[in-house]
Amino acid sequence: MEATVSPNRRLESFARAEAADLYSFFRRCLGNAEQARDLVQETLLYAWKNLALYDAERPFRAWIFRIGQNRLRSFLKRKKLHRAFEEDAQRRPAALAAAPEEVLAMSEEERRLELAVRALPERQRIAVILRYHQGMSCREIGEVLEASENAVSILLYHARRDLKRRLAGQGDGS
Repeated sequence: MEATVSPNRRLESFARAEAADLYSFFRRCLGNAEQARDLVQETLLYAWKNLALYDAERPFRAWIFRIGQNRLRSFLKRKKLHRAFEEDAQRRPAALAAAPEEVLAMSEEERRLELAVRALPERQRIAVILRYHQGMSCREIGEVLEASENAVSILLYHARRDLKRRLAGQGDGS
């Protein structure tokens, strides 16, 4: 069915029904609502301008998230935030980056988990967010990360192991 719908309609449908998922992805990666909204707009605009490049044999959602990941990477490079983001995630609670109403709604466990996810290496963090917050399969995540399904499974395995260590207070690698 997906192959019979025009790319314009797919993009319109995505923007209406699934842009919130893209926003959530950016919000969790960046910890900043305004930057996340800007990246959603940038991603959708880029996708619209490049609809001719879409391969109808591939999942549309994964194509949009791949564009989003590339926009995110470009954003981090442009602003030279990548290093600061990693250091910041190590130093301060994730709750400080969240909106006040989100902080109130988060339990201590959720805060610890959010901080631990933000401390993961970039590819692991993206894979975890796409899998457990966006519900994507390893195949779909592979489309986004331009990696094999097996490579995504390995990324997720290492991410889960690292998260368990961090949450157990054993982040020293023992």
